Amino acid sequence: MKIVDMSVERLLTEIKNMRPNPGGGAVVILVANMAVNLINMMGDVSCETKLSERLTELIQEDVDATKRLIAEIKKKNFEEKFFLEAARPQIEMVDISLKALGEFSDILKRGKNLSDGIIANNLLREAIRSAMPTIEVNLKYTKETYDYDYFLEKCENLYQKNVKIIEGRK
Repeated sequence: MKIVDMSVERLLTEIKNMRPNPGGGAVVILVANMAVNLINMMGDVSCETKLSERLTELIQEDVDATKRLIAEIKKKNFEEKFFLEAARPQIEMVDISLKALGEFSDILKRGKNLSDGIIANNLLREAIRSAMPTIEVNLKYTKETYDYDYFLEKCENLYQKNVKIIEGRK
């Protein structure tokens, strides 16, 4: 069963099991998706809907890539492509979340339910920050580089810009 087809109760049960899937990667993407949907609710905007749809796909892609990576490691196959595949959903989630944080400022200025905006801003920031260990552990076994500091700084700047808008509306 796909993660997105599970009830919340079943998902929570699956997460607490001693299996690696669904793990932190899928949960972080789910959190980012929830934040994007709070933005949608706040501003009745459809532009964020495409981001949410892609994040929904990434949740399962993360689960599937992690399963493949674990299966290959058990076979003593440490090919770079499996580690890259496992990192890709997290990297894409960071890109989508940064886009959402950037586009969010206009919605924050005029949107309803400011408390939802505060929650969405916080969740997106934490999703991006929480993705970094998974990206790092997977890319460690590849020749790929990832500028963690750049993405974290970009995240923090967008987050703080949104905080200023929030403070101005209080």
